[in-house]
Amino acid sequence: MAPAGGWLSGARRLLDHQREDSVEEGYLLLPEAMRSLAEGDAATGHATFGQAFEIGERFRNQDLVTMAQHGQGQALIMLRDVPGGMALFDEAMVAVIADEVSPIVAGLCTAA
Repeated sequence: MAPAGGWLSGARRLLDHQREDSVEEGYLLLPEAMRSLAEGDAATGHATFGQAFEIGERFRNQDLVTMAQHGQGQALIMLRDVPGGMALFDEAMVAVIADEVSPIVAGLCTAA
C-alpha cells in the first residue's frame, strides 16, 4: 500500500501545479472514494464518486464515468439503497456490454 500511496501522492502534487482542469483529477478521486467505502463511510464515498462522474462526463471519458457509476452503486448499496445501487450497476454494465470502455474497466466492473 505504501508504494501506491506514494504514486498517488506524487500524481496529486503534479496535478496541483497544473493550471487547467483535467480528466486525471477524476481518476485520482477514485482511490479516495474507494478508501472511504473501505472505511465504512459510504456517504463520502458516494459524493467523491459523484465528483469523479461529473469530471468524466465533462471530459467525455467513458472509462471514468463507468467506474464512478459502479462505485456510486456500491456506495448506495452500503447506504441501504439497493434499487438505486443496482440501477447504477446496470448503467455501468450497459457501457461494458456496448464495448464503450477499456478491457480493464470492463473487467473491474464485471468482477465486483
